[in-house]
Amino acid sequence: MPEAATPASASAGVSLPPATPVPAASPQAATPPLPSASSAAPALSVRLVPLLGGNPILIHEPTVVGRDPDNISAYPGAERVALDDPTRSVSKTHAAIFPLLDGVWVTDLHSTNGTRVEYRDGRTVEAVPDKALSALEGSTIFFGRVAFKVEVV
Repeated sequence: MPEAATPASASAGVSLPPATPVPAASPQAATPPLPSASSAAPALSVRLVPLLGGNPILIHEPTVVGRDPDNISAYPGAERVALDDPTRSVSKTHAAIFPLLDGVWVTDLHSTNGTRVEYRDGRTVEAVPDKALSALEGSTIFFGRVAFKVEVV
């Protein structure tokens, strides 16, 4: 019967820690925690400009968007913004948005018609419900069929 090879470190009396798997990089991450009112972060402002015209939406704090959004328990204190949607493809409470220095995190809230981000390089990523997806400046966010360009201001 052949003997198993013994690593050199084991024969020298050195033990190695078990290998820890490295998570794969992904544009989707766990939903970021809401910033506290006492956090000393710089003021953030991101504008979502509707591609079909209309007034831009200024995002400066965690915000829940939809046709008639409820302030759901997972995002207490979030601002609520109603989206104009003649196509009726936006859910009542569709997504949560968190401003960043270079864009936003967008989290689909189990909407009927989904949320996706189209990046400047042409890639499109569908949001997984309850997982934050980054949308950097110049990206387009689709809430159902309604699209908004991300601008940092």
